[in-house]
Amino acid sequence: MINPAGGLMRIICLLICGFLCFSVSHTVYARDGYTPVDAVIVFKCTDVEQVENNQYQITIRNENSAAPLPDNDTVNINDSGEGSFKIRITEPGTYDYLVYQIKGDDENVNYDNTIYEVHVFVVSNEDNELQYSVAVNIADTDRKPETVEFKNMAANMVPDTENDTEEKTEKVTEGTTELTTETQQTLTEVTTEDKVNNTSAKTGDAADISAAVIMMIASLLMTVSVGAARSVKKRTNK
Repeated sequence: MINPAGGLMRIICLLICGFLCFSVSHTVYARDGYTPVDAVIVFKCTDVEQVENNQYQITIRNENSAAPLPDNDTVNINDSGEGSFKIRITEPGTYDYLVYQIKGDDENVNYDNTIYEVHVFVVSNEDNELQYSVAVNIADTDRKPETVEFKNMAANMVPDTENDTEEKTEKVTEGTTELTTETQQTLTEVTTEDKVNNTSAKTGDAADISAAVIMMIASLLMTVSVGAARSVKKRTNK
């Protein structure tokens, strides 16, 4: 006959052994896991001097589903200042994010619409402690700024693109006209000087040719004279 008290003791022993095994296995798993790290992404926001009590909203979203997000994915900045996103990461890997400003509704402000790509690289050391580094570039470009910064401006400070373009066109046209006139004058001076030089050169060449011809004629006359004199002398001697 089975003793009820003995059966109850066996059940209690089994429960205790199962709990101890679960505790030991859980402790080993935790010991073999990674020590989490809090990656911090810092950003700056420039306030508009002409606008008072303004507020800016900076947000973050992940580019891949494996990238964890912070508890608060949107940070409000009053006037100018700095903010940050703190992200708890539990495993090594590369985590990609986009950080940008949510456009406000103040018509007196032109909000910076730059989108930053933020890459968080996480590695583990020999003690299974996670370490991270952050790289930033402007989305769809190779530009790599040192900081994530949003520069907002007052609406009346933004230059008029059309007027600015017309003014630059007028300046370029004036400069081209002046350059063309100066070039023409220079070319005229050079052409005139070349003509004078060419004329002088041709005159000198003609003078040299004339002198040579005269010398040849004089030499010929002298030869003829000498020949005639010898002929007369021979006849006289006969």
